[in-house]
Amino acid sequence: MHKIIIAALSMAVVFTAGAQAGTVENSFGHTVVSRTADGQESRWQYFPDGTYTMTMNDQTTRGAWAYADGQLCLTPAGGQQVCYADTGDHHVGDTWTMPGANNTTVTIRIE
Repeated sequence: MHKIIIAALSMAVVFTAGAQAGTVENSFGHTVVSRTADGQESRWQYFPDGTYTMTMNDQTTRGAWAYADGQLCLTPAGGQQVCYADTGDHHVGDTWTMPGANNTTVTIRIE
């Protein structure tokens, strides 16, 4: 399970931080899908209370999200916090790409 959490966080959804903190809030009640170039997919749900769930390979992990120093920080239950830079303000229906681990590209969409 630890490898799944690390893999998912390496392709985690990156949201706007700071003044344009709308993307996380825009995803409340919706699912954020992250897909690597090789087709590995994770599904994220963010909640107003600062928690999230992430499902990958039929396994669900819970954690906490917060903004810190202009970044979105994710802390899986029992895991270590990982922070990500701002990618812009996104809304339901948007699809965008971002750099992933090992020079790959990750496609993100809010359903």
